[in-house]
Amino acid sequence: MGSILDPNALPKQIAELLKFIGALNIITQDCIVVAAGVSEPATTSIGTFDPHRSQRTASFPLFGNPSALRTEPDESVTLAALQAGAEEVAGHLAQALIAHHPSAA
Repeated sequence: MGSILDPNALPKQIAELLKFIGALNIITQDCIVVAAGVSEPATTSIGTFDPHRSQRTASFPLFGNPSALRTEPDESVTLAALQAGAEEVAGHLAQALIAHHPSAA
């Protein structure tokens, strides 16, 4: 049926992923830039996810529009600062993804 971008849950999900990436300890650079993306925006919708309610609608990819939805990398931050500010960074990324989603136009 497609994925749901939940504006209430997405910032927390992105923050958890940013913290997880930092915890893996595989980034060797002092400063990094952060961006987020959705590979198939045409198969996603914006809404509130409720695991107790079935999804009744579906979106299908639009042929000729295979581009992914991406945020632009903003300013560079240290990995330590990213860990401490993951929630703030995630909030901006989630807001940008939702604002640029095809259904928001």
